Amino acid sequence: MYQKTTFAILVALCFLGAQASNAVEEGPTFSTGDTWAFGIEIDLMEELDPEIQDIEDNITSEIIESDNFTQIRNWTGLGLNSFELNNEAVLGFFYTGEIIDDFDNMIHMQTEQSLYSHTVVGTKFTSMLPPAGTHDLKIRAYCDDEDWDDETEECGEEGDDGQFMLMDNNTGEKIVMEEVNTELSGGMHYIAKITQDTWWTQDTHELV
Repeated sequence: MYQKTTFAILVALCFLGAQASNAVEEGPTFSTGDTWAFGIEIDLMEELDPEIQDIEDNITSEIIESDNFTQIRNWTGLGLNSFELNNEAVLGFFYTGEIIDDFDNMIHMQTEQSLYSHTVVGTKFTSMLPPAGTHDLKIRAYCDDEDWDDETEECGEEGDDGQFMLMDNNTGEKIVMEEVNTELSGGMHYIAKITQDTWWTQDTHELV
C-alpha cells in the first residue's frame, strides 16, 4: 500500500515539474528591437493648489480690496487692479528599455533613466501708475474748508478727514495715472539622463 502511495506521489511531482518547465519554456520571450517604458509625472502646481489659492485670496483681500489701499487709491490714483498667477512646475521620471542584440542565450539590453523638471513663471498684473518718463513728484496734504474744525484745529472731528494728492512738482498739476499691464516671465528646464548597457543570460535573468 505504501509503495503504491509513494509511486503515486512521485508521478504527481514529475507531472507538476513538467508543467512548471513547460510554463517557463512557453513563457513570453524578448526579441531584438523590443522596447518598453514606464514613468510618472507630478504637477506641483496642482499639488500646491490650496496654498496658491490662499496667496491669491490674501492679495485680493489685503491689497486690492482693503480699506487702507482703497484710501491710497482714492488719494493718489495708485493701485493694483488685478493679477494672475499663471506659473508651471512639473517633475517627471521615465524609464525606457530596448533589446539591442540576442546572442543565442545572451540578451543585450540598453536602458535609459530620465529625470526632468519644467518650471515656468508667468505672473501678470494690471496696476495704475504714473505715465512713462521721469517725474518730480510731491504729495500735497490739505483739508477742505467744510471739514476744518476750529475748536480742535484738526481736519474733521477725529482728525482723519485730511486729503492727499500726488502732484507734479514742476507744473503743480495732479498726476493722472495710466493703466499698465506687467508680465513677469521666465523658465527653467532641467533634464538628466543615465544610459546603461547590460548583458543577461537565461540563468541570471528570466525573461518571462
